Formats: sequence, structure tokens, C-alpha cells
Amino acid sequence: MNKCKISQFGFIRTAAAIPVNQIRCLEQNQQNIVSMIAEAQSSGASVIAFPHLALTTSSCGDALLCGSLISECEESIEFILEQTSDLSIISVVGTPLFIDGRFREAYTILYKGSVLGIASAEDDVAAHLVRFLDQNVLFGSNITFCCENMPSLTLSVMSGRAFFSQAALPNANIIIVPDASPALIGQTAYHRSIVKALSARSASSIVYVNAGFGDSATDYVCDGDSFICENGTILSESLRYAQGNQIIYADIDTQMIFNEHISDGKDHNANVTFKMDFPITELTRIIDPAPFVPSDKAQLTVRCNEVMKIMCGSLVKRLQSLPTGTKCVIGVSGGLDSTLALLVIQQTLTLLGRPLTDMLAVTMPGFGTTAKTRNNAVELCKALGIPIEEHTITDISKLLLAKVDQPLYETDTVYENVQARARTYLLMTIANKIGGIVIGTGDLSEIALGWATYNGDHISMYNVNADVPKTLIKQIVYMAGEQNSDKTAGQILKDIATQPISPELLPAKDNQTDQTVQATESIIGPYELHDFFLYNIVRRKCSKEKTSFLAEAAFADKYSKETIDKWLAVFLKRFAQNQWKRDCSPGGPQIGTVNLCPRGGWNMPADIIL
Repeated sequence: MNKCKISQFGFIRTAAAIPVNQIRCLEQNQQNIVSMIAEAQSSGASVIAFPHLALTTSSCGDALLCGSLISECEESIEFILEQTSDLSIISVVGTPLFIDGRFREAYTILYKGSVLGIASAEDDVAAHLVRFLDQNVLFGSNITFCCENMPSLTLSVMSGRAFFSQAALPNANIIIVPDASPALIGQTAYHRSIVKALSARSASSIVYVNAGFGDSATDYVCDGDSFICENGTILSESLRYAQGNQIIYADIDTQMIFNEHISDGKDHNANVTFKMDFPITELTRIIDPAPFVPSDKAQLTVRCNEVMKIMCGSLVKRLQSLPTGTKCVIGVSGGLDSTLALLVIQQTLTLLGRPLTDMLAVTMPGFGTTAKTRNNAVELCKALGIPIEEHTITDISKLLLAKVDQPLYETDTVYENVQARARTYLLMTIANKIGGIVIGTGDLSEIALGWATYNGDHISMYNVNADVPKTLIKQIVYMAGEQNSDKTAGQILKDIATQPISPELLPAKDNQTDQTVQATESIIGPYELHDFFLYNIVRRKCSKEKTSFLAEAAFADKYSKETIDKWLAVFLKRFAQNQWKRDCSPGGPQIGTVNLCPRGGWNMPADIIL
């Protein structure tokens, strides 16, 4: 990617520095801190944090109070300020100080030759002004610093002792936690679990920076275990027991966190404000191209199984609320969506202890149906023991086309949509006849794009697929094929999961009935891009420009910026123009954090222009 001010998209490069400082050697330590601040600045960082009492090292013990050390610490902070006065980077340096007539363990927040504030290591100090280095400086616990020219950049500092006691966290987007915790058995895992849990709960980024090899090993050893965590995910972590200086970096998405806090109604009352110059740099953060699909196989298995449990659980409840014996009717095409819904019905009936004869699959060949997809649908139902009927819709479609004087050679929207409505009309009629309900198959990606015929495949009596995106459906169906004990069914499921996606509404040329002439993704764009757009725009509340920027980073090796922007424009246009279809969506279970149901999921006027 090209270099730019990543701050314009809400990203702030943050650094956690683990220096190998010497005990009580201020002159050497201050030089080391200055050099690490300069290194972080040259690497594009805007914030750098050091461990607890990094200036003296935390293992000084009572020696902190001996001689003139405290006044020397003030001189060292002044030296650091002078040496970094031309650097546009916020530095959080832990040091002992003499404030309010008593010894304090504190953290000085420095920027361009000024002390923005001093954070107390104690968690019960009310914020108040003190005199420090000939400046009036705010001192206390839970002070919030806010950048005037980037409102999403808010930060606060609290000691590791206060943090791990799980005191109330400040409402800042970046929480810096300097610590000097000894390495103990199980301590690393404990720290990680707490940081991940608290950052997820507070929707914040936590920079945990722990003391390293510079501290004394007389009674314990510090391992420098440090990491940067955002909203429950560790973005960067240090090498433990490193014997030299170490700096870790992460590009924190402060805008995403800011949006989360707006949604949660959190207030950001800034105690200290400042203006900042931001560097031009490349985004180093890895952007997941498949936000709905875990890259780890074990996590993916858990995700797929959990989705199936939610879908089946919802259908269990729906059937229990209907008259006893109500059956499930589903149209099967041999495609991804209807296959997933078919599996959900099958497993639901099994959970209820009902026979599979309480469901009916219906295949409805039309003008463009290929032999391969039809055979997949029929053979899969046979392998699974599911009753299936075949009813062609060509005669109904021709009748309706003739009613409106539409020639069969005009393969336009009328020609395509009449088939979708004929299938729904037929399914509803069959459901009435056998005392059943029609289970819908439209997925989250199609609902977002409006890729459905109104009052055709758009409607059903209950839609189990409504909250599952296309990229995840492919994985669930393929995994179902791997897990199925019947080899025939397993092979068909895997074949369905790997076939090109097509509505199959247009007839093949020269009667080549096994050739698909419509590829959905060549018409509306790749589903992997659309699912990426959907997640970042709906879930993360990203702007068009930021979504394009993120997509360029995520798909750098696959799509050009021009291709990304082309399909992003298609997504935004279709997403806005098809809200009216979502306004009358059938019921269905919420599966994840992206939900477009008009009854509490996504509220948007149908006449909006994005």
C-alpha cells in the first residue's frame, strides 16, 4: 500500500517499549529512553509507553527515597522533554516524583516539550493541578487525554496494580497499563485473559507494558511480557526474557473503538486536550479479508457448529409454537443456500424426535436449471433420506408470461423474476396442502444486496438463513460434507460448496443443459468483497473511504484498487436501494453481530442515498 496519514482512517500506531535500563542509573536510563522514543517516532508511532518506574527501574525499593534521587528524576524528565521537543509522539514515562508533599509513583505524559499531565499509580487520587517543571500540570488517577484534531484519539494511564485489581476502567479508547510484575508460573496466561476480557468488555485498546531484564533479579525476575490488545484481540506481543531493548507496535483503530462507544452511549469527558501532528506511513496492521470466517481451522469448526446450533434452535422453537404436526417445506436447487436450510430442517426434526417425513423438499426446474444442480439436489435428499418431489415451473412461467404478452425470447427481468415468483407460489400452495410452512433460504449477503425477487425467493414463512453470510455458508456446507457419515451425501455437499454460484434463470445455449450461463459474482461482484464491505460498513460503521482503504490492505494480492472501488460502489448502491425489500423480511434468527432485520437489527429509511 502507498504511504498516507493512516490517522485519517482512525489508525494510531502505538508502541510499547521494554528498555533494559540500569537500576538507579538515571543518566544512562534517560538516554536510553530518548533513543527509544526517537526510534518509535521514526517507525511512525504516535504514542509510546514505558513500564512502571522505567526511569529508575522498579526494583530500587527503599533506595528510591535515598539521597537526591527524586529531584534527579525531575531533571531527567526535563532532559527527556528537551531531547524530544521536536518529535510528534506522546511518551508515557514511569518515574518516582515528589508531589503534594509526599513520594508518588507516577507516569508523566510528555509531548513536544510539554508535560500534558501526570497520572498517579494509585487509583484513588482526585485530579488536581500541581506545579511541575514550572508548568501547571493536572495530576491524578483516571485522567483522560483527548486529541482536538482527532477526537477518536483518547487515552488514559493506570498502573498494573490498579488494572489487575479490576478497578473501574477509564472511558478512553486507548488505556495504557505500565507494570513491573514478576514472572510467575501461570502469570502470563492470567494477564492475557484479563486484558483480553477487559478490552472486549470496555470496547477499548489496552497497551500493557511490563518491565524487563533491566530490573533486579534478587528476589524475582521481570520477563518484559508486554502486548497490545484491541477489543479482545491481541495485535502485538513482545518476546519474553529479551536481553536487549525491545519495542512492539500495533496500528490501533481508534475510530472503530470510538464508534463502539457511541453505540454504547459512553461519554468521553476529556480532562486534558492537545493537538497533534500525525506521520505519513504505511498501515502495518493485518486486515482480515474474511471477517465472518475464522482462519484457524479449529475456530472455524467451532463457529460452523455454533451457527448450526443457533439455526436449529430457532427452528425448534418456531415449530413448537405452531400446531402439532406442522411440516417443513423447502425448495431445493442444488445450491448453497437451499442446501444449508435443508440440513437445518433435517437436524431440527432429529432434535425434536420427529421423522424426516415431516419435511418435504421440492425441486422446481426452470428455464435455466442445469442437470448437475438438479441431480445434486435429488441425490442429496435421497442420500439423507429426505422426501423429495419434482415440479417443473416452466409451464406456470410460460402461462404468466403469455398473460402479459412477454415473448419467451426476451430474457429480461420479467423473464427471470417470473420463475422466482412461480417457485414461491408453488411452495406456498404445497405447504397449504400438506399443512406446513415454507422455510426460506435467502442469506445475509443476498439480503444486503437485494439479490432476491420481491415476493419470490425474498419471502417465506420463516428464514433460517437470514443472518448467515455467503462466505460462511460455503464453509458450513463443506464442513457438513466432511463430517457426514454417508460418503455419497458428504461428496455431494462438498461438490455443492465448491460450485460457482448462479441463479440459473437463463437458458443454456444450444441446449447444453449442464452449462451455467449466469455467474452471480460476475454480475454483482465477488461475495468475499461484498461480505467484507458488509461487515465493515454495518458492524464497524466505516466510511466509504475507510472501507476502500481496508479492502485494499486486505486484498492487496488479489484485487486492484480500481476493482475494489468498482464493487464497493455497486454494494453501496444496492444496499441503499434495496432497503424496501428488507422492510418486510420474514422472521429468522440473529446469528452474529451483523443483522439486517428491520425489527431491531438495522434501521434505515428506504429512500436513503448512500
